[in-house]
Amino acid sequence: MNRARRVDINQPNIVKRAKEDGWSVTHTYTLGAGFPDLFVSKCFKVARKKVWAYFLVEIKQPGEKLTEPEIKWHALNKGCVEIIHSPAEFSRIAKRRVAQCLPANTPSS
Repeated sequence: MNRARRVDINQPNIVKRAKEDGWSVTHTYTLGAGFPDLFVSKCFKVARKKVWAYFLVEIKQPGEKLTEPEIKWHALNKGCVEIIHSPAEFSRIAKRRVAQCLPANTPSS
């Protein structure tokens, strides 16, 4: 039986930053089995159309490694999860994720 995970010590600060940056946050750390800690999403209007940016977040302390179940989950779900260590790193990665969703030459703010 897979046990649900604990909340990482830096998770509240990362969640706070995500919400300050306008992201919706769903906690998923209780799912266990290597599933990431958060699902984040944000909607933008681009040329009168809604564009959604979303991704999964695996929260780790600096220097902390993935667990065996996390390694297996990440191997099966490449590209949909980001490993994040700090609020500043969340903002940087989220900005990159948004840019990937928008057409070229579109401002991402």
